Formats: sequence, structure tokens, C-alpha cells
Amino acid sequence: MNEYMALESVDIIDVVRMGVPALAIDDLARGMGVPSARLITWMGWPVAAIERKIRARSALSKAAGGQVFLLIQLISQIQQMVNESGNPDGFDAAAWLGNWLTELNPALGCVSPGEYMDTAAGFSLLSDTLARMQSGAYV
Repeated sequence: MNEYMALESVDIIDVVRMGVPALAIDDLARGMGVPSARLITWMGWPVAAIERKIRARSALSKAAGGQVFLLIQLISQIQQMVNESGNPDGFDAAAWLGNWLTELNPALGCVSPGEYMDTAAGFSLLSDTLARMQSGAYV
């Protein structure tokens, strides 16, 4: 997961086109402290099919690889927020996000944020919600 966090947009496109390894799902889930099956479900993917890809060490589809990078961008956004507005010492952005995604959120209609990760528009909503939290406009 960490090897993907510092990539530039052009490099991300290349990785997605070549195929993001399905093992990235296990790495992300472990870093976020959530079960892989839960992360897969949040992404809107069939659990059994993705678990087969993980076991076979194969690549995700381009669409799924793109979603992986949207998730990585959320983790990076959170880390940047803490770097700018808080104390980053010992802070684990992936673990914080994993917890936040599971909690019911009043600003999102009392739905857990993870339920929005199955579309690009959902990721955009989550990113905007996080930005509002940092600015204090969070309701």
C-alpha cells in the first residue's frame, strides 16, 4: 500500500492500466483494521470473485484498480489534514479511516461512510465530508 501512496497521477494511470494486484485489497484492509470481506463489500465487488483473485495473486480490473486508488487518496487526504491541522506523531491515517468508515455518520444521513465507496461520486462525497471536518463546516 505504501508504495502507491506517493505516486503521481500519470504513474497511477499506468499502474491501473497494468493491473493493481488484488493483494492490495488485503494490504489496505489490514492497514485499515477492517476485514477484507467488509472492504470488498463496501467497494461493491463480489466477495468470492475478489477473494479468488487474491488467492490467485492476479490483478484487479481497471475499474476496481481505480477504486483502490480512490481509497488510497482518502488515506492520503486524512494524513495531509492531520499534518496541517493536528499532531501527526503516531497518527495512523489508514486505521483512522477504517474506523470512520464503519461508524454511522449524521452528515451522511446516519449511514456509515463505507457504504458510499462503491461509486466515484461516493468517494467524492467522502472526500468533501472529510474536508468539511477539517474546515469546521462539518454538520
